Amino acid sequence: MDRYKVAHVGSIRSALELEVDSTMPVPRCRRPPATAAAAALARTDFLNAYAALKDPQQTPCTPPLISTAAFTDNVPGTLGTGGPPLGNIPPGVYCFTAAVAFTRTTLTLDGTTDPNGIWIFKVAAALTGTGLQVVLANGAQPCNVFWAVDAAATLTTSAPPSLFQGNLLAGDPTGGSITTTGGALVGRALANVAMTVTGTAVNGVCALVDQAKASCETDDDDRDEDHDCDGGHNHHDKDHHKGHHKGHHHKGCHDRDKDDRDDDKDHRDDD
Repeated sequence: MDRYKVAHVGSIRSALELEVDSTMPVPRCRRPPATAAAAALARTDFLNAYAALKDPQQTPCTPPLISTAAFTDNVPGTLGTGGPPLGNIPPGVYCFTAAVAFTRTTLTLDGTTDPNGIWIFKVAAALTGTGLQVVLANGAQPCNVFWAVDAAATLTTSAPPSLFQGNLLAGDPTGGSITTTGGALVGRALANVAMTVTGTAVNGVCALVDQAKASCETDDDDRDEDHDCDGGHNHHDKDHHKGHHKGHHHKGCHDRDKDDRDDDKDHRDDD
């Protein structure tokens, strides 16, 4: 399965990269929104990502469709009739045809066949997890796990404590809320309507990974070039950046030194 690009918003945070479909517009190098316009754009990116996850053309379901409405402990033991066992779920797109509830259930996402694989869970109504544990095995990564929920998502702890790993998107315009109570969430929670977190340990590992990968290196490259030309003294940074923002190519060190000498000569002539 191809890696996907999705935009993150986390209850209208900055848009940043997830992985979901190469055809989707993916904003890069955005910092947390400092204006209402930036926040609105981030929200739009989130909704586009949610729509891409739900689109059967972009993310067709892996058979079989799952009609089971409730899992208690690990019963039933498979995702749908003829589906993979709960203790060994390979990468794929798993589609629940209605609301689903997990009680003290452990879902083990197994990366044996592809540690870089993508897991997508589509829920056609509400998602409820009480003591739900999403466990990653054999190289599976939380940032490669996506849950697209058509109504509210509610995660509460019990014995054992809940552990939800992955990117949870609740994009419905009226019911798209996320509520977590206790337990732990490793990944992201993205809600269209409301986000309520009570006593949940949140590890935003996916946001940190994406920020580290963001290609916001233009300013660093400019400073590096100045450093190489003048031994670390950025006397010409202002002029260099002015030319750069006008679309000019970077000048080589020799050309820039010549320009500096010409400038010095002009100053002497003026004197």
